[in-house]
Amino acid sequence: MGAEGSVASDFTTFTGKSWSEYATANPKAAQLHVLDARTMGTLALTIGLLIVLIASNAYRRAEKWSWSSLLVGGGISWGLYLGYSLTVGSGGGLITMIIVGIALLILGLAVPARVIFGGKPSSR
Repeated sequence: MGAEGSVASDFTTFTGKSWSEYATANPKAAQLHVLDARTMGTLALTIGLLIVLIASNAYRRAEKWSWSSLLVGGGISWGLYLGYSLTVGSGGGLITMIIVGIALLILGLAVPARVIFGGKPSSR
């Protein structure tokens, strides 16, 4: 499913109207919606790459700033995704996936928190 398919699905769910009719009647506005979806997808991939890089380097070395960065970055990312999905009215499967992602973020931050903030030197 391309950007148009994703936009069309969310648009139809949110408005109850056909995306194709809207896109035919408002081609420039429809192009803007598709561009916005592509931009948000690129932003999500960039944030994901940053999180992987932080986790694979500084977080493994138990650097305090990395824990805070993952808390803020992950919290904002997952929180915005959950808010968007609830606003648009996405299906239960997507909401479940988001909740599992939030739970994994919390677990991933809670387990090493004692080592990171307890002052124990990392073995790496």
